[in-house]
Amino acid sequence: MNAGRYDAIVIGSALDELVAAANLAKAGFRVLVLEPGEAPGGPAASEEILPGFRVDPVFADAGFLDPRALRDLDLATHGLALLGPDPVLAAPTDSGEPFLVWRDPGKTRASIAKRSAGDAGRWTQFAERMESFAGILEDVCSRPPFRPAGPLRDLAPFLGLGRRVRALGRERMTELLRVVPLPAQDLLDDTFEDQLLKGALAAIAVRGIFQGPRSPGTSLVLLHHHVGSPTGVFGLRTVLRGGVGGLANALAAVARERGAEIRCGAKVARVVNEKGRAVGVSLEGGGQIAARAVLSGADPARTFLDLTGATYLDPDFVHAVRKIRFRGGCARIHMALSEAPRFEGLDQAPQGLVMIAPDMDHVERAYDD
Repeated sequence: MNAGRYDAIVIGSALDELVAAANLAKAGFRVLVLEPGEAPGGPAASEEILPGFRVDPVFADAGFLDPRALRDLDLATHGLALLGPDPVLAAPTDSGEPFLVWRDPGKTRASIAKRSAGDAGRWTQFAERMESFAGILEDVCSRPPFRPAGPLRDLAPFLGLGRRVRALGRERMTELLRVVPLPAQDLLDDTFEDQLLKGALAAIAVRGIFQGPRSPGTSLVLLHHHVGSPTGVFGLRTVLRGGVGGLANALAAVARERGAEIRCGAKVARVVNEKGRAVGVSLEGGGQIAARAVLSGADPARTFLDLTGATYLDPDFVHAVRKIRFRGGCARIHMALSEAPRFEGLDQAPQGLVMIAPDMDHVERAYDD
């Protein structure tokens, strides 16, 4: 091992890894981030596909940004700017009025009313119910995961979650338990009649997964994509100036300011183990770096089977890791255009999410393909 020992080595520099590095450095630990690419951000780093055209090659948006993390990291002072495109979601059609989701609930209801007065009347109750359920999901995601074989005190934070669920009342709590495992198609068919409205929401419910809206549990995915959004605002949650790459740059600036070292072009070959403990890493091309702890942003199979090695792990754990199924369910095409695209029925080019989904059968057939 070399003499430059660190408290923690972070493998990769995607968003989660940069947040971890920044927080560890703030706590006074000596942190080294190892990024195999040319710039911080990993899959979140932006790329210039043509002169003047920068894109996020992997991420469609930044997803949910915890307001507490934004305040703690003080990202605004490092160049991060949140934008508010309106409408948030536009679903054009070749016949009739488009379906638009605005930040103003009244404007969304007015858009729906042009297609279905009944759906416009049902929208507010649906939106409030989805926001309430997404709030429960946000609460779950904000709590540290408990260890099944850990001490009972690990379950203490979830007692408050149980109280919050009960506070929904019997009727809404029962509805939550009904909705979570439901196919998105059943949820939307139970609520609305307009095919375009249902198609747009169903498309959100299958973003980034390898399922169609008839698959069980896709209602939960719709709730997942709604976490952190205002009432009735379905579509893009967070739009950033500079895209997701801008967020990666801001996080890297925070981590460095707090004392973390980010080293690009450094690909980890192995996690070094001594007596059952990770004590550092070895790099491709030679060289080892010592550390008291190693954090990996790679997937579980690569982290435990490739970088660590099955010989250092419990056989039952190795078997469980090998059983994890993860398949890509998303493809992206980037286009450099002379101007933003325009659609029939829309007065101006939409700045938010444009969803081509005339009905739920269209979305299901896309999954079949």
